[in-house]
Amino acid sequence: MTAEIITFDPKYRAEFARLNYAWINQLFAVEPVDRQVLDNPETELIAPGGEVYFALDAGRVVGTVALKRIDSGSFELTKMAVDEAQRGKGYGKLLLDAALRGARARGATRVVLSSHTSLKPAIAMYRAVGFIERKDANSCYSRCNIYMEKEL
Repeated sequence: MTAEIITFDPKYRAEFARLNYAWINQLFAVEPVDRQVLDNPETELIAPGGEVYFALDAGRVVGTVALKRIDSGSFELTKMAVDEAQRGKGYGKLLLDAALRGARARGATRVVLSSHTSLKPAIAMYRAVGFIERKDANSCYSRCNIYMEKEL
């Protein structure tokens, strides 16, 4: 695997939406908050101080993840997606590592995420890098049943 991780480039905006809509539609249901973020990454993620990362393999987008600023010390890891044909090749871990580095570089002391326990490979990856489950948190997504946090 030879992947390059890049930050947001408007020419890949459609890929950010395509990859995320694909997995959400396959496993759950797209919610209004999904549409807001996926259709407007510049205003919803970039402008408030977040970032969108892309994994490129031979110039083709194979995965993406975003950081959404919560406050001066916190980000939400959100909208992680890897092309279905490319899963299991390590792209998710590369994207996760890049997002965590990006959060640290922006002064974050913690990163949070909401997910679903049925997404076993993703949950295992999050745990492997130090995310722990929080029982006292809520998500803006009806599909989520696990909330995790990592102190940086």
